[in-house]
Amino acid sequence: MPGTITKPRRRLTREESRAQTRATQIAIGSEHFLRYGLGGAVAEKIAEDAGYSRGALYSNFDGKEDLFFAVIREGRNAGRMSFTPFSKKNLRPKQRRAGERRLKHHSSGLAGAAGNPVASRLRTRQATI
Repeated sequence: MPGTITKPRRRLTREESRAQTRATQIAIGSEHFLRYGLGGAVAEKIAEDAGYSRGALYSNFDGKEDLFFAVIREGRNAGRMSFTPFSKKNLRPKQRRAGERRLKHHSSGLAGAAGNPVASRLRTRQATI
């Protein structure tokens, strides 16, 4: 329109730009991990779908596993995920035992991957989440 003056957009600082990039990568990573799982998600595809290069992903995260943990931390901080142990939830004993079996099953799959460096790093970092 003639005569309409638009206010110029403020340029983001380096820190703001990096935070925005990281937040986008975490959001897209979350979608990929939910859809494909940790093993099926591909770091390069996450970067591409987020609109960034693979280098941008690796400048923010040490790898796919690091991004995965960032997704979990972000979800936990936003209150979208609860990692309360089953024994502390207000569940009936039968429900609690079923939940504990599922948790043990998933943990044993991770623990059973002896010799797998990714599984080893994940087991090591489980305590930090």
